[in-house]
Amino acid sequence: MPGRGRLVAFGAEVPVLDDDRDAFEALMQPGGGPTPFTRPAWYSQAACRGHDTNLFFPLPGDPAAAAKALCGGCPVRAPCRAVAESDRSLQGIWGGTSARDRRRSRAAEVA
Repeated sequence: MPGRGRLVAFGAEVPVLDDDRDAFEALMQPGGGPTPFTRPAWYSQAACRGHDTNLFFPLPGDPAAAAKALCGGCPVRAPCRAVAESDRSLQGIWGGTSARDRRRSRAAEVA
């Protein structure tokens, strides 16, 4: 079972699972962290911009409904979801879907 860790994002410490640490650091520190990440142009229009990132990285068993609801009205939901669907390693809520939702969707496509 992965352990828990803490990262600093936007000046605040936030809890994360160890297996999410690399993706989270890359996302929160553009151009830094273990993998350089440049935010796509559409991010400036994202409904999640400025919200607490913990909302989008719920711990196992925690509800994800609030994050998914915020994504539901987002004008850039489609490209955000496309990013998550193209990178199977991404965890958290992207484009209104959780990693589990995306795995189920891929499995249904294969079946």
